[in-house]
Amino acid sequence: MCRLLAYLGSPISLEHLLYKPEHSLIVQSYQPREMISGVVNADGFGVGWYHNQKDTDPFIYKNTLPIWNDINLPSLSRYVESKCVLAYVRSATPGQAVDFANCQPFNHRQQLFIHNGRIENFRKTLHRKIRSTLTQEFYEKINGSTDSEHIFALLLSQSQINKHRPPEYALRTTLLTLLEMAKRYQVEASLNVIFSNGHRLIGSIPVFAKRAEISQDKYDEYIYLTMTPEQKQALQEHIQAMPAAGYANAKILYEDTTPERLTSLARIEEAVRSQMQKHVMPEVGVFLSKRLRAQKQGINDD
Repeated sequence: MCRLLAYLGSPISLEHLLYKPEHSLIVQSYQPREMISGVVNADGFGVGWYHNQKDTDPFIYKNTLPIWNDINLPSLSRYVESKCVLAYVRSATPGQAVDFANCQPFNHRQQLFIHNGRIENFRKTLHRKIRSTLTQEFYEKINGSTDSEHIFALLLSQSQINKHRPPEYALRTTLLTLLEMAKRYQVEASLNVIFSNGHRLIGSIPVFAKRAEISQDKYDEYIYLTMTPEQKQALQEHIQAMPAAGYANAKILYEDTTPERLTSLARIEEAVRSQMQKHVMPEVGVFLSKRLRAQKQGINDD
């Protein structure tokens, strides 16, 4: 599995983001924890960032070398500052080429995109299915062979089709489309994505489809919202004021916090959406992502 980094805030140097933290992206490239497959993230890397003053397309620096072997990155990272940064280190799926076309972040105009996860046996399972759903423009823009780039193309296609809706809606539709495909064709998939236009970060909590359990339909339900701190406070107050039955342990996942464990929220999704549209945030993006129950008791917290 790859490792992702996303930052949005006051201007900060790439050096501070990439090198300074105890478990920095550099460290996670050669000493990752909780790897599902592989041992290191040594199949290339990429960093994308936005200009601090100009509203221009993002800058991207990529290499197919391991990030610790790039002799230019340390110097570059000391001189570059940005308010918004997306980066990743790659652990390539067996059979996928290690080349620049398959190296993230992927971009289209002002949008940057990174993905951590995989679609099982992608070329033989969902490759053609995904391509058949793309708009012509983004079908033609695919340069590489990864499932990640195809997921981005699907997201861009959904954004184009739903151009009058907020970007969260396109992400919701993309994830639900992929989960439905995985369920229909009995394919395992893990979908953890982040994308940005330089002013916002929008992402999903990890979404999994497991082949052996897909048909059982035993899911835990989570709700994910992207919002400002002011909207967050208003919505939390609204949630706390709702009737106690079924809502006492309800929590919301915010763009600016670590994901928190949730109880089942299917019953209040419509009520929350309705209230938000009327009083809190008319264009909020809301979607439920379903995660498989790892054990008979408790909630999967990974």
